[in-house]
Amino acid sequence: MTIKEFTDVFLPTLIQYYNSGQIDLHGLLDLDTWRKVFPDNRNSPHDFLWYQIKLNAFLLKDGTGLIVYSLLEPNVAGERKFIGIRFDNKSRQIQYYVLVRPRFYDSPWEIYQYSFSSHKYVFDFVINGTHSLRDFVNTIGAHEPEMPKGLIDLVKGKIKETFGMQ
Repeated sequence: MTIKEFTDVFLPTLIQYYNSGQIDLHGLLDLDTWRKVFPDNRNSPHDFLWYQIKLNAFLLKDGTGLIVYSLLEPNVAGERKFIGIRFDNKSRQIQYYVLVRPRFYDSPWEIYQYSFSSHKYVFDFVINGTHSLRDFVNTIGAHEPEMPKGLIDLVKGKIKETFGMQ
C-alpha cells in the first residue's frame, strides 16, 4: 500500500465505516490486523512498512480525542507527515486532518481536512509553529471541530449572506 492509498482511500473508508456504525473506534487503531490483511511484501507497490507508522493519542482541551499517525518524513511537496483523526465519544462524527509538506522550504506547513461529502481535501489552516507533532496537536486543538463544507454548502452560505445583508 502506498502512503497516498493509505491516507486517501484506506483511512477515509474506515472512518466512513465507523461513522455508519459498522466498526468500533478500535478498528481505526488496529495496526496489527492491518499488517496481517495487507502484509509488507515485495510484490506490491509500497512507500512504507507498517512498523514505520507511529501512533499517538491525545485528549484535547474541549474533551475530544485526537489520534495521530506519524508517517515517514516527506521529501516531496504535497506529501503527508501526520494524519489526525479527531473524534468525540458522544457522537460518531469524525474530523480527518493531514499535515502537508509545503512547496517551498521556508513556507508554512498546511493542514487540510478531508470532506467526506466531496471526497476531497479542503484547506483548513496553516500550522502554528513548526511541523512537529506537538505543534500539529496544539494547532488542531486550538480550532473548534467543524465538518468541512462541500461546494453546495458554501454556495448556500454565500446566498444567505447576500440576502441577509439587504
